[in-house]
Amino acid sequence: MIQPAFSTHSFRNYSILEAVEQVATAGYSAIEIMCDRPHAYPAELSRSTLRKLQSALARSGLTVANLNTNIISSMGEWGYPSWIEREIAAREVRILHTIECIKLAEALGAKSISIPAGGPLNIKTREEDLDLFMEGLKRVLPHAEDTGVKVLIDAEPNFIFSAYQEIFEWISRMSSPLLQLYCNIDHFTCFGENPFQTLRILLSYVGHIHLEHVGPIDLPADTSAG
Repeated sequence: MIQPAFSTHSFRNYSILEAVEQVATAGYSAIEIMCDRPHAYPAELSRSTLRKLQSALARSGLTVANLNTNIISSMGEWGYPSWIEREIAAREVRILHTIECIKLAEALGAKSISIPAGGPLNIKTREEDLDLFMEGLKRVLPHAEDTGVKVLIDAEPNFIFSAYQEIFEWISRMSSPLLQLYCNIDHFTCFGENPFQTLRILLSYVGHIHLEHVGPIDLPADTSAG
């Protein structure tokens, strides 16, 4: 069953506790939380704030559908640091951040975290970029297996996977029940794909559907369904 959720991305001018209150007041039963400032950036999320967040979620009755780790503006410009940085230290930042997000997901009872498909392509070949992405995922997946938290991959234009068919075929070969798709409907348009036809093909691999600026569909911006 699909459960409608609302992303805290729309509340970047609010604290995470205020964002939870706003989403609950709007009548939603679930929430997607951004793992970035000013919300749930693990490197700066104190134990006290975590406890308050857990209490706020419990009081509001909100379940956490997903933790979104795609954009980390706290660390630099959009898309960086990525899984496929040329510098090892930069890749390590992304890997460790993701591991901390998995731990946070477990603490909040979240079903999943979402990650970008590698990162903005660099001067390496696609095969080399994919190897780096795989290397990072091998560090992360044991933590997902220990907690049961799913890792959802979001295809992006000019990333390793810039079409859902590519990522579908790759995840099929990976054969990991914890690797699934984060489907951003807005990206289907960027890829020139029909979202309804593509979703029918991918449905068994979809862990989360994100609706953002979708025009004719009469839903609020930044709505998520987990």
